Amino acid sequence: MPIDMSFSPIRTQLSQSSMPNLPGYTIKESRSPTKRNIFKYVEKQMFVDDKSSSEMVRDMVDCESSTSIDMGSSLSRTWSSNTFLQNANEVLKFEGWYENHEIEMLDDVSASMGKRYCTILYFMEDETIQIVERRDVDQPQTVGSRCTLLRRMKIPRDKYSEEYMGLDDLDVGDVLDVYGRTYHIYDANSATRHYLLKHFGRELNPTIEADLPPLLGGNKDEVTFFGRKKNDLSSFAAASMGQGMTKKQAGFIQYKNKCLRFTGVWDDTESLYGDLTIFKVHYFLADDTVEVIVERKPNSGHGGLGTLLLKRDPLPRDPEDHTKGDVHWTDFSIGAVVQIYCRPLLIVDADSFTRDFFAKEGTHLDEALPIETQAEHELVFEREIPPYIGFGSEEDSLASCVGSLIPRAPKKHFGENRVLTYLACMESELEEDRGREFVINYFLFDNTAQIHEPPIRNSGVIGGTFLNRMVVKDANEVPVTVDQLYVGARVNLGGHFFNITDANDATIRWIGDRSDLFPQAEFRHVMTGYKMVFGDAACDGSLERQLEELDETKDGYITCEAMLSLMGQYGLSGPKHMQGLLTVLRNVGRRRKRELRWAKFISLLLE
Repeated sequence: MPIDMSFSPIRTQLSQSSMPNLPGYTIKESRSPTKRNIFKYVEKQMFVDDKSSSEMVRDMVDCESSTSIDMGSSLSRTWSSNTFLQNANEVLKFEGWYENHEIEMLDDVSASMGKRYCTILYFMEDETIQIVERRDVDQPQTVGSRCTLLRRMKIPRDKYSEEYMGLDDLDVGDVLDVYGRTYHIYDANSATRHYLLKHFGRELNPTIEADLPPLLGGNKDEVTFFGRKKNDLSSFAAASMGQGMTKKQAGFIQYKNKCLRFTGVWDDTESLYGDLTIFKVHYFLADDTVEVIVERKPNSGHGGLGTLLLKRDPLPRDPEDHTKGDVHWTDFSIGAVVQIYCRPLLIVDADSFTRDFFAKEGTHLDEALPIETQAEHELVFEREIPPYIGFGSEEDSLASCVGSLIPRAPKKHFGENRVLTYLACMESELEEDRGREFVINYFLFDNTAQIHEPPIRNSGVIGGTFLNRMVVKDANEVPVTVDQLYVGARVNLGGHFFNITDANDATIRWIGDRSDLFPQAEFRHVMTGYKMVFGDAACDGSLERQLEELDETKDGYITCEAMLSLMGQYGLSGPKHMQGLLTVLRNVGRRRKRELRWAKFISLLLE
């Protein structure tokens, strides 16, 4: 029998755990698929997903041992995501009322007005309760308007109890004692009644008629949750098509941004540190609101206290009695007193638009009232400039006394770059100072002066600088200007009086070309004065004979000193007439030699 040499390989099934972990022969274990999340988060709370959870997880959740999973639930709730999502948006609404003891304390308020409406909301998803107050019409507003009485939270049944109020505690006719305030439930809306009857088979008690104040609008069916009126569809559609509008819309369309402006005064001078304050009262016609602005005076000391006394808002006629309504534009008139809460404002004036508006409405406003004040006279403080002490220039010292705290270099006004040179003699009561001659240099560039004394041999006078270059002032502390310096002038320089006796040719020419500054330098003006003095003598020939006698050289010219002596005989004595004589010498005579051509001078007098 032939032997079949073919054979089938033996396939050995070995487990992965029995194989040794040899290098390069490690068998990779297959990982299990992704685990499913058995928990679900709804509104930040963790719940077990019924579809993905196993029986072991459910048993672990339902276990009551201390090591079981705490899901943060109450014992009465079945923690299923489907059940929670069904109740997530369910809110039960109950109507109630409570007694307001602050209203009952008023003398003129009935017992029914001491009761206030409230709405009790019960949230099915977490068994929390919220209480909201509702606003009434005849309710005095001293206590306040609509507000949240109790925010959403769990309410304990008793002060020392750990149990919380639930759905079983809410029914029509029940009384809730919540943090010292008693709430009486008298009704529930139709949705709440239908929900409790459908899911719990529970029927609420009928509505209880209570002696309560009327709601906003007088009809309960016209009021929504927060006491607001329901929109009338017909009026809303008509207003959308331009056929009708609300009262507020009509006011804005009729008046737009127009306002009445009055001037009011509050006199508080009788109190300590009181003052007379002026206000601007703005009355907006569109919505009958009032704004009061303070009118501050400069340097009154009230700049940092604000300018708005009352922001734009309805102004009650009596802050303690709101039944009197708000201030209307008919309450304003010149001389009327408007009560801005604790401040009585006297209306003293109105602008032109306000007066025209009252005239169109058939009311005439009186003339403006004068603002009288009994305050003392304000003290007027005058700025005193301290005297110059000699350090630096006077302009620099003055800049540190006025203006900014950071002084700046004063601006300099530069003039012509020229130096005027004069020869002057000092006037002094001292014998040794009489006859001292000085050279005065006046710099037109910056209006400064310098005085130098030339040395005189064998006189005991050394000479040198008598006054450094500076702005020189007279006895009245007024700076000496160039129009005060001319030949024959007497000036006060540095506390000393000087008589200017002469000047160099350049200075005389400069003075002669500026007759607007120096009237003595105008030839016609000088000759007009000489005609009044020498006119008669020139006509009868006596002046000609006197001038001829003074002509020693018989060349038709006389010296300036001889002419001055002759002028002294006619009442023109003194050095003050020297500048006029120099002006005549420039036109009639030899200027450099200072000699007068007397024949030409007589002919000009006879013209």
